[in-house]
Amino acid sequence: MQVGIAKQALHCATHNGDQCGYWRVNDKIILCIADGLGHGEQAEIAALAAIGCVAINVDRSISEIFEFANEKIRRTRGVAMAIVVIDELSGCLEYAAVGNIRGLLQRRQKMLRLSNGYGIIGAGYKNLIIENHVIESGDLIILVTDGIREMISLEKYESDLLGDVHKLSQQILRDWRHSRDDAAVLVFKME
Repeated sequence: MQVGIAKQALHCATHNGDQCGYWRVNDKIILCIADGLGHGEQAEIAALAAIGCVAINVDRSISEIFEFANEKIRRTRGVAMAIVVIDELSGCLEYAAVGNIRGLLQRRQKMLRLSNGYGIIGAGYKNLIIENHVIESGDLIILVTDGIREMISLEKYESDLLGDVHKLSQQILRDWRHSRDDAAVLVFKME
């Protein structure tokens, strides 16, 4: 499984409210990014709690995971969150997000922006939109928090960089990060 993660706290602080997680369960890969509201220690607590909710529910549907997390982290600040579930055998991808997280699917020089629902996990949300896509070998899934600029582009990146998810996640963080918030990038490459 090829997953690269890059994170940076606001002003290089100790606590980062933007966190990522990924898991492989049988033939499924689960990716998650969570952005705790604000920044600092309380945002980090919320984000880690949300990631923990996903970790203990990886065998459930995306909608069930969101419902569970929404209930369990109510005493935190809450988070924006995205979850991707990939069935490695069929190449089917399910994606859902709540809040200002961005999900991108990069395929053969084309980038598709995935949808978000409104709300805050831990305080309630409406209209969870679950998207389904077929992904192919070489496709990239990129999840970013709002600490990364809205309209990122990979067009000028060399093919060597696009082939290395660890370097690519670091490069996206360097090139597209806002200096006014925590930031996180998760990059997954379909093998």
